[in-house]
Amino acid sequence: MNKKMFYSVIAILIIVLLLVCSWKFVLGIVVALAVVYFFGEEKVKTFLLNLFNQTKETVQEVHDEFKKEETNVVIDGVSMAATKQHGWYQVVIVAGGKSWLLKPSENSMIPEVLKVGAEITIRTTRTLTTQGLECKTIVIANGKTFEVAE
Repeated sequence: MNKKMFYSVIAILIIVLLLVCSWKFVLGIVVALAVVYFFGEEKVKTFLLNLFNQTKETVQEVHDEFKKEETNVVIDGVSMAATKQHGWYQVVIVAGGKSWLLKPSENSMIPEVLKVGAEITIRTTRTLTTQGLECKTIVIANGKTFEVAE
C-alpha cells in the first residue's frame, strides 16, 4: 500500500469517527495514540499499571478509615424521654456538642454508667449494601454497649 492510499484510509476513518462519535472522543483517541507512539507501548503500560496500583491502595486506605469511626467524649448531659410505643423510654445523651438518642427500652431509669462527666466512646460503622450506605452507631460506657436509634 502506498503512502497516498494509507493517508486516504486514515482520513476517511477520522471523518467516519467524527460523524459517528463526538469530536472530544476522537480527539481523546488521537491523543492516546500519539502518547503511545511517542513514549512507547511498554512505558505507557508500566505507567498505567503503577497509576492503577497507587489508586487502588489510596482508595483502600480511605475506605478503611471511612468504614469505622471511634471518638471518646465526656457526657455533658443525660435525660430520659417517654416514647409513644408501649410506655417505653429513651435516653438522650449530649456529649461533645452532639446528641444521641438511644434505642427505646422498658427501663425508666438512666443507666448508672451514663452519668454526667463520664467518658464514653461513640463507635460508628459504615457498610455499603445493595440498599445504600448503612450506618450503625453504638455508645460504649464502662464496657456496656447501647445502640443509637437511627
